[in-house]
Amino acid sequence: MILDRSELKLFHAAMALIEFEGNKRLHIVPYSIKYEPPAPDDEAELLDAIFHSPEVLKDIAEHLPSQTPRKVADLIQSWQHPLTGKFTVVQLGPEPLFLGFDRAFAVAGITHSIASVVGKFPAVVDTVLLPFGRFIVYDAYLQTYDMGFSERMKAMFADEAARCKKEGLIVRDGRELAKNAESWMEDAHRHLEEHERHQKELEEKDEMPEGCHRGALAGLAPDERERAAKAASDAAFDRADASSADKLRMKLLGKLSKKGQPVHALAEQLSCLSKARLQELGRALDLTRLSKLRKDELVQLVAEALEQNPRFDEVLSICFPEEFKAVRDAVAAGGVKEFDLEDPRELHAACRMPELVGLGMLFVSGTKASFALSDLFMSQAPSLDWDGIEARVQQGRRIFDHIGAAVYLRGIMLALDANDEFGEGLSGNEVIDIIARYMQAGYAGFAIMSFEGDPDELYLVDGSLCDSCYPPDEDSEWTEGLLLDQEMDPLIEDILDGQQGKEPRPLPEGVENDADVEEWMLRIPEVQELRSYLDAHVPDDADDYFFADDVIEEFLYDMRFGMPGTNSIQHYLNILDEYGFVPTEAVLTQLLNRIMKMMNAVPIWPNNGWSPNELFHRNPEKDSDIQIDTTRIV
Repeated sequence: MILDRSELKLFHAAMALIEFEGNKRLHIVPYSIKYEPPAPDDEAELLDAIFHSPEVLKDIAEHLPSQTPRKVADLIQSWQHPLTGKFTVVQLGPEPLFLGFDRAFAVAGITHSIASVVGKFPAVVDTVLLPFGRFIVYDAYLQTYDMGFSERMKAMFADEAARCKKEGLIVRDGRELAKNAESWMEDAHRHLEEHERHQKELEEKDEMPEGCHRGALAGLAPDERERAAKAASDAAFDRADASSADKLRMKLLGKLSKKGQPVHALAEQLSCLSKARLQELGRALDLTRLSKLRKDELVQLVAEALEQNPRFDEVLSICFPEEFKAVRDAVAAGGVKEFDLEDPRELHAACRMPELVGLGMLFVSGTKASFALSDLFMSQAPSLDWDGIEARVQQGRRIFDHIGAAVYLRGIMLALDANDEFGEGLSGNEVIDIIARYMQAGYAGFAIMSFEGDPDELYLVDGSLCDSCYPPDEDSEWTEGLLLDQEMDPLIEDILDGQQGKEPRPLPEGVENDADVEEWMLRIPEVQELRSYLDAHVPDDADDYFFADDVIEEFLYDMRFGMPGTNSIQHYLNILDEYGFVPTEAVLTQLLNRIMKMMNAVPIWPNNGWSPNELFHRNPEKDSDIQIDTTRIV
């Protein structure tokens, strides 16, 4: 239902007079002795200020200009107590209803139907409900919020609408609204105050669930807590390193290096490689007829090709920053970078060293590893533009890190969009090459994907989505970095559908890589609030230093999906139960409130990296039905 022509004329006249008189008192927009319609954003701000100021509305009603038409004056008199706030709009049969204040309101559209203004049901709107004779209207501005709801929430809204119908709580007559709005607003404020007081009492009481204790990290300042947790984590890391050191050494000896003392002659280094590897290198150097050559002939042929066109600047440019630094250190040290394999961190660093054929190679002897540069490279090193090469190396790492952070934050993004946003002027193929290098080295937490029907459209997809939708098997191993021509999983389809129309969330300030995104999420106040609560309520069988962090990590992992299976409070209570935390009835409300606050504050993938709270408050859509005609001003 919408207003007819005469009703619309009356509404516009009353609204224009309210704006003019209200602005005389509040000075929201520049004042003029003659009414001029404000710009839409200014108009929304002005109406919001007027309808949230009961004393201004009363003063306007009591001091209307003497020439005000009776119908306009009566309408403005009835608007002294508007119903303001957020409402959930649902559809009961063919009728849209605004749920709020423990009842439902049937609201007429101004120039467009409510369904066409809201767009979809259910919807959350912020508006002002006003009586209009036998009808209820809104103040011509709806702030609508693009929010998703679980099936459970949709069912709850439907049940609430059905309850209102059954109990006769659907308000359709504007005269009933005019009569009761003031008391309904007072009841809502009173209930809110009672709820907040009750919650404060529960907070102060803070019962300890059975089988729990106050953990060692409880009550510590954030910096102090971080230091204590890091110390415990470092100790555990060192223990894990010690236990895995032998495996790493075996890996180093078996796959990534050559046994024995380092050699620098290019031919000797090439002789350390297998015949198959030499043939592979030969093909990369555009050499032909390699299959029938003996190994020594392959060594000579590859060495000659490298000496004629070493391309060391290209080789170094595609290094990772750690590798580039190791090469520079080796040059400065005369051609060798050494590692102590008894030091866990140096052992890890040695395992990361590449086989840069023609440039250098890793050798292991006893408890020492040496990255030895070739004599050919050392002869060329003084003429290289080291600073320029380092700039390209750092650019590659920066591009990869920024893209990785964006994928971690948003879940899925088009490769073309990643290039436009983070490519720093490089071509799409150059950016994909950078990503592929890091993927092959095991740095990437995401995959490059394409889907059936559109093989040329490449997506970057977070690894946890790949794990959920395309678990590794003999035919599909996403950790290789590529999943091409896949059938689109419904979960990915739902996330992409959710992202439609939502601008991608920019990387938060100070975030450079995916680890920074994780740290940033841990600093979200609502996340810290829940973590502090868990620090103070640790199950007796859990570790004081890891319980809260482990739970929060699992919560964050699941919340990002933003799907029905992971946006249920019961899902997170089940996780806590697995950790041995079973809340008593006395603390359940406190816990549920904290979990819900965290769910609304954490970025989710269907929102393109925005949290529900951010999307709720960020540029809400203002749907206006006001069409001012200045000839109707009285």
